Amino acid sequence: MARLHIAPHVVDKILNHASGSIRGVAAIYNRHAYLEERRDALAAWGSQIDALLAGRLANVVPLRRSG
Repeated sequence: MARLHIAPHVVDKILNHASGSIRGVAAIYNRHAYLEERRDALAAWGSQIDALLAGRLANVVPLRRSG
């Protein structure tokens, strides 16, 4: 998700990480669920997975079985 430029605090929410990138006082007072941001991040990630499976990404090198 970092490659897709998704903010670390949104990834933390998606992964349900308690420590996360928001710390200290902000972690106490920031109770926003980031639902829209999480939805958009997961949609972008899904598109990335679809592109990988369809072979549309140029930086993917096919692996061949040896032996």
